[in-house]
Parts: sequence; C-alpha cells; structure tokens
Amino acid sequence: MATNSNLTTNLNLLAPNGFRLIIDKAEFANTEFFVTSFSLPSANLGETQVNYKNAIGYVPGETLTFDSISMRIAMDEELKGYTELLQWMVVNETKLTVKDMIVSILSNTNEPNKQIQFTNAFPVSVSGVEFSTQNTDIEFLQTDITFRYDRFTIIK
Repeated sequence: MATNSNLTTNLNLLAPNGFRLIIDKAEFANTEFFVTSFSLPSANLGETQVNYKNAIGYVPGETLTFDSISMRIAMDEELKGYTELLQWMVVNETKLTVKDMIVSILSNTNEPNKQIQFTNAFPVSVSGVEFSTQNTDIEFLQTDITFRYDRFTIIK
C-alpha cells in the first residue's frame, strides 16, 4: 500500500478559541490582552478568461489581494484598549505609523502552533459602542476593529 507523504501526522482539529495577538506590547498591551475574536481574512488571486476555439478557459491572475482583518476586543472599564487604537488612528492622520502584527494559533496544549504575520498593519475603523440602561443582563461591552495591511504570511 502506497503512503501519501503529504498527509499530516497531527490529526487534532483546530479549536477556535486558541489564539494570541501580538502587535507591540509597549504601546498596545491592552489591545493584545482584551482581543476576544478575529477572522482570518481571505486571500484572492484573480483569474483571466481565455477564449480558444469556442471554449472558455481560465488562468490565474497576476495580483494577489488580501481582505482586511477584523477583530473584536472586550472593553475594559478605563477604555484603554479602545483609546490605544483610537490614538493610533489619530496619529495616522498626519504621520504614517504601521506595525507588523502576529496572530499565534495555539495548539490543544496552548503552545504556539502556527504564526500568521500581517505586514505593515494599521487600524482603519473602530466600531461604535452602545451603552444602555435598559439591559437587564450583564453583557460586557465589546468593539470591532478593522486593520488593513500589505500582506499576510504564515511564518511558522
């Protein structure tokens, strides 16, 4: 029986709650600590239609593009994570400030298993936060943040 050398030897499934964000601990410690979810963005390679003898075929495009990355952070009582991101956006109005971000995907033993690096990232939006005296259940506030970046690569 032939073996497929490309098949993984690790048959553990990936849990959605095992990740850690690293931006710049000196400036964004609260954002790193309070991130509760993120969506790994899409990578898109366009296609070009090729016509040949009454048949249509496709070839890969020339430009690889990446969708923005969205995250959700829990709001601390002093709004420190929110303030860090808002201040970064204010600074970017006059001076370009980008950071490399790394999302570490953790194994089932909470050890970094894979790392995804987002090169030259910067925040483009921080969602609004709704306060209400009508809520009867305690639901802690969260805000959504969106980053743009040049590209992402799996570095480990």
